[in-house]
Amino acid sequence: MTLEERVEALEKEVQRLKDIEELKELKGKYFRCLDSKLWAELETTLSPNIVTSYSDGKLVFHGPKEVAGYFAQSMPDTEVTLHQGHTPEFEFESDTVAYGHWYLQDNLIFGPENQYSGTQIQGSAFYTDKY
Repeated sequence: MTLEERVEALEKEVQRLKDIEELKELKGKYFRCLDSKLWAELETTLSPNIVTSYSDGKLVFHGPKEVAGYFAQSMPDTEVTLHQGHTPEFEFESDTVAYGHWYLQDNLIFGPENQYSGTQIQGSAFYTDKY
């Protein structure tokens, strides 16, 4: 391998590591906005052509506004949420397409004004995101 080829391979590896860190930060911002109920800012973490699928495909939403609208409706201010993404794994299909696999752990706490007051739910799921 020539010096130029080694430098090019190293540059590609460094870029891949930078991309992974950016994806981690993006997911962190997503969770922060979700739990802080910052719906407009949450939209900035989503692709314009996003399609989501929850509850085994029973709930499907298209576009950042529709996704954020669903969250705003299903997570009122009387509900405290804590979503955490763990153990990310990334696979790169190409230099411009990647998939992230995340383990989700979440806690939902319903405040006194909520119809489910006094209830706390702990859940988990797996996210698969396409970037």
